[in-house]
Amino acid sequence: MNLLMDFMILNIFLGLGWFVREKFTVLQRIFMPSSVVGGIMLLICGPQVLNIVPISPMIGKYPNFLIDIILTCLVFGTRFDRKRARSYMDYTLVAAGTYGAQMFFGVGISFLLSKIWTSMPPNWGITAIYSFFAGHGAAGSAAAIFTEKGYPDFMGISMVVATVGLVAALTIGMPLLNWGIRKGYCEFVDKPEKLPPDYYGGPMPPEKQTPIGTVKTSTAGINAIALQMFFISLCMMLGYVLRLAGVTYISPYFKNVNDLVLGIIGAIIIWPIMCKTGADVYVDKKTCSNISGFCLEYLIVSAVGTISVSAMVSFIIPITIYCVLMLAILTFLYVYMSAKICKEQWFEKMVVVFGQCIGNAATGLTLLRCIDPKNESCAGDAGGMGLFLFMPIWVGMIAVGPELAVLENGTTMLLGFGAGLMAVCYGIGLLFMNTHRKIF
Repeated sequence: MNLLMDFMILNIFLGLGWFVREKFTVLQRIFMPSSVVGGIMLLICGPQVLNIVPISPMIGKYPNFLIDIILTCLVFGTRFDRKRARSYMDYTLVAAGTYGAQMFFGVGISFLLSKIWTSMPPNWGITAIYSFFAGHGAAGSAAAIFTEKGYPDFMGISMVVATVGLVAALTIGMPLLNWGIRKGYCEFVDKPEKLPPDYYGGPMPPEKQTPIGTVKTSTAGINAIALQMFFISLCMMLGYVLRLAGVTYISPYFKNVNDLVLGIIGAIIIWPIMCKTGADVYVDKKTCSNISGFCLEYLIVSAVGTISVSAMVSFIIPITIYCVLMLAILTFLYVYMSAKICKEQWFEKMVVVFGQCIGNAATGLTLLRCIDPKNESCAGDAGGMGLFLFMPIWVGMIAVGPELAVLENGTTMLLGFGAGLMAVCYGIGLLFMNTHRKIF
């Protein structure tokens, strides 16, 4: 009964978040997800503020298993295109290099701030590679691991930073668009295009409505969504079995393999086998992506709805300093490195990587659409392929990052990894792909 009540509460507040977002256009214009709005409403109505809605202890634990499904869906059913990968290597180097910068500067800044605010979680600045680079979903997922390790305040920090990033991607991004157009860097428009009202919210026009998936076998035998869930669960179960086998027959160390990566391990094994045997015809990637998105909605509303208000009030000053410094550094790096490394349509690629890696994929594509309304540039495809090529690192770090952060020498390890990734990616780009383009 408690599970049913929790499910109803999350659904109601998710729906209320959507309703409020539909009524207040400012929320639509900054692309605030309904799950974040609903989570804030749940937080206000919950025991910490108004205390009119009961929140069971289990609600705060749901992100722990929802993220297993989300990460498995990211890998399962994804096809690799070598030709496209080579052509978009410039974009990938910029995104990966700045990911390293997010880790290096984020951990470094938080290390210094923690000397003053000593109650902050260890290496809390690593949230940049979750909250900025991948948004609320990855932020909530990594925060769930920190919570398991005894640092529940990380959830609130990461959600606040993710929200700041989402707003900043547009409030900084739009002036960047106008600056680039005035400088003549944009190839497709003379001024930013206005987006149609349905792009932000409201009912979708019939001609733009699309199916959420494709039925791959007769529904007389099995429901289409249930079939995809079978494949996803099979990947997750294989990961669990392999970990158990490792503990039993190899080393007790395998107990430390985090649950988050088990589905990914299973997908890496099962998906190629299905492709080789022809069983991949039963897999619908669009349905898998919608299953992932479905779980992500509940992950965010439950994570936001249970963050510690008292902790956020006491941490507001260091979080503000952190966000201001990080956004200034990242904005410069995205613009400068895109101009130096990306040979063609550098400004369009910069817009996508800026929006994706500070806000989320939606904000990146939104900014691009303002300067490429007819979808003539290659920047959108570059963004998708770049994230795919970098997936092993950014998905893996969701599970591994928190594990490293709480170690005694975690700061040194994270700083070293961030500096190394930044140096390698930027170094390759500047040595072999340098355009020597001047922009300032």
